[in-house]
Amino acid sequence: MKKTINIILALSVIFAFSMGSLSAQEWTDEQIEVWQTVEQGWLDWQSGDIETASASMHDKMQGWNNENPLPFSKAKILELYAMMKENMKVEYYNINPARITVTDDAAVVHYYFAFYAIYTMGEKKWEEQISGKNAEFYVKEKGKWLLLGDMTFIEEKDD
Repeated sequence: MKKTINIILALSVIFAFSMGSLSAQEWTDEQIEVWQTVEQGWLDWQSGDIETASASMHDKMQGWNNENPLPFSKAKILELYAMMKENMKVEYYNINPARITVTDDAAVVHYYFAFYAIYTMGEKKWEEQISGKNAEFYVKEKGKWLLLGDMTFIEEKDD
């Protein structure tokens, strides 16, 4: 329980700090629109709404992280989401934009993330806090921003 409280307090401090940096930046309407797409993606992931999450990804989506040797396809990512939906509950997450670049039909978003999740596999149950950085690449098709690719850097845990 003490560990959970410490994690929540740490994430609250991160959130408070990020709110100050957000208010100091001026975002264009296009940057705000893209950031809202990022936020909605996290909401869909947290809720386990795989169908809506799938609709926000380009069919040629490729995602990669520093823990896997090769990128994942959209199909593999959705397979992982389905597994997570069954075995993981995201209790809390926080995302904070660092940079957003938008052209007519393309966007790049760099941001920090942190989340706290509870995992259950049969009788086994454990908690984990994960944080890191994302670079996400979007294309605009038919007026909608679609995630085409991402690179996630997951920070090493202090054990």
